[in-house]
Amino acid sequence: MTIRHIVLFRLREGVSHDDPRVAEAVAGSAGLRTTVPGGEDWRIGADTSGREVSADFGGVGDFETPAVLRAFLTHPDHVAAADRWTRIAVWTVCDLEIPSR
Repeated sequence: MTIRHIVLFRLREGVSHDDPRVAEAVAGSAGLRTTVPGGEDWRIGADTSGREVSADFGGVGDFETPAVLRAFLTHPDHVAAADRWTRIAVWTVCDLEIPSR
C-alpha cells in the first residue's frame, strides 16, 4: 500500500503570487525532495487552471508506508516549510491509501 499525501494551499488575503514569501515557501517545499528521507516523490507547484474553485498551489507525494509519511511530516525541514506556508496561506491536507496493483 502507498499513501498519497496531497496538500492544497490558498493564499491569504493580501498575499499575491509575486510576494517573496511565496517564492520562499515554494522553494522550501520543493527542497524537501532531496533533504527529507522519503520525500523523493514529493512535487509542488502553482495551479495552472485559473478556476475560481482552484487552490493557488498544490503539493503531492507518494510514501511507501504511513510510518515513512509520519517521518516526512515530523522532519525539521518539513516543519519549517509548513510554518512558512501557515504564515501566507490556508491549506487542506488529504492522505489517500493507494492499493498495490
